[in-house]
Amino acid sequence: MRHTQFVVLVAISTGFLNSGNLCGKHIQIKVASGREVVANVVGQCIGEVRDEEEEEEE
Repeated sequence: MRHTQFVVLVAISTGFLNSGNLCGKHIQIKVASGREVVANVVGQCIGEVRDEEEEEEE
């Protein structure tokens, strides 16, 4: 039997933490293709929030 369920763990950039600590909370992530996944925030890392348009230009 193949398992199709999995757990997504993420570390969030400190730029997303202006509303407080997200550790231990679940967030919904949507990518450009439209697919969505729910992830469990388990840590934070130093960084800044980047705009999607900036990333496309690189």
